[in-house]
Amino acid sequence: MVVCSGGHRAEQEKAGLDLLINHGCEAIVAYLPRINEEDILRYAAHTPALVVINRYLPIIANRCVWLDNVSAAQAATNQLIQHGHRKISCITADIPIDDRTHRVEGYRKAMDIAGIPVADDWIISVPFNEHGGELAAEKLLQSGLNFTALVTFNDVMAAGIMRTFHYHQARVPDDISLVGFDDIAWAKYLHPTLTIMHNPIEKMARSAATLALQLNAGIVGLPQNNAYCAELIHRASVKQV
Repeated sequence: MVVCSGGHRAEQEKAGLDLLINHGCEAIVAYLPRINEEDILRYAAHTPALVVINRYLPIIANRCVWLDNVSAAQAATNQLIQHGHRKISCITADIPIDDRTHRVEGYRKAMDIAGIPVADDWIISVPFNEHGGELAAEKLLQSGLNFTALVTFNDVMAAGIMRTFHYHQARVPDDISLVGFDDIAWAKYLHPTLTIMHNPIEKMARSAATLALQLNAGIVGLPQNNAYCAELIHRASVKQV
């Protein structure tokens, strides 16, 4: 069993998979957010026990284990809407991966169902890290749009946002509420503690590893749905308005 994660550079991911396959690895769990579908299908044809984690490809759906990012982002946005917020910004990552597309889709879906029109400048794309969150907060503060809530792409971006808000004396959640995504270990130690969508990555990893080993052993069952749902964990960063 080999677990492969190529980070965020397609060249590294492809080189890593080529290396694993060339060395005869039989059961592989691979995180491939930026490799195109054609290349993934080529790898899958070459390695029958290759399982793709956190990405969905219909042609090999029973060899994918993924998070339903649309419903997760929709739930995060609904949490804010249910607390009375209507001016809600979506802080997303500026990287071309499916997670980004699907989470923006979930945000738009929740806003549309609630009858809240979303202007283009309500969606802010920034780097995938704390500094990206800081940049997003600066843009929000300078926009004059007076958002009351944010949904963020991940917890580290949320932390960067909170730091910049604190610096500018904008209080969370009194002045603005926000929801993070992933539930990294220190999210519950931020001040205030961060309301998040918990990504069940441990369950997904176990499922992917088990599936890869079963495929390698020739245990092939009926096509199955390996989609996982995120869980909303309410803490202190969301307030009723």
